[in-house]
Amino acid sequence: KLKEDIEFAYSRMTKSEQIYWDIRVISQASQSTIMNALKVSRTGLIPIRDSCIIKFAMIFGIAVLKGQTKPENVFNSRINEIVNRD
Repeated sequence: KLKEDIEFAYSRMTKSEQIYWDIRVISQASQSTIMNALKVSRTGLIPIRDSCIIKFAMIFGIAVLKGQTKPENVFNSRINEIVNRD
């Protein structure tokens, strides 16, 4: 189910968000690598990154409030619930 949820979230992303996800999350490359691939500045990367985070947070039911640097404390328990569900 977790794989299906991730694939669903990925399918709802824009091409730029998918590139961000592939390079940053999957390959764990640097921010400058992403900026070069997308041909954007550091400032231009922020909305792409934030949108990507929000889309995944919505899939997993995680609250991320505007201006917040981390999800609510519910994050760890929600992830455990998702991973351990039948």
